[in-house]
Amino acid sequence: MKIREAAIRLTLFAILLATVLFAVPVNAVEVTPEVIYYGSCGDGVEWTLDSVGNLVISGKGAIEFGDIFTIHGLYKVDVQNWIGSPWTHLPSGKVVTVEIGDGVTSIPYRAFNGLDDLESVQMADSVTSIGLEAFIATKL
Repeated sequence: MKIREAAIRLTLFAILLATVLFAVPVNAVEVTPEVIYYGSCGDGVEWTLDSVGNLVISGKGAIEFGDIFTIHGLYKVDVQNWIGSPWTHLPSGKVVTVEIGDGVTSIPYRAFNGLDDLESVQMADSVTSIGLEAFIATKL
């Protein structure tokens, strides 16, 4: 009789355990994207690019290139004779979304040129000027 009760309890425990284990979705763990590159792109304007392709530009003022941008990140980047934006030729990471924050006032000529994975842009009302071909050769 004791063996039978123990077997019933063990069976009920196994059923309960299986129910709990299979009720939790496997993909329930949310992974926080990691910033892989960051830098400046103008006087008072900064940018970050994360591991899932989110480019965030924030600060106050105009986005500018030339000698005014910097790149820092997980991989070494040679910026000698660099033409274009700091995120155009990065060795890893694809830009999928761009968020231009409140306080950024202008986007220069061909700022996002050639970002062929770019699917969406969110832009603050503070942006009052967008240069020619700013989004050329993208999915937009």
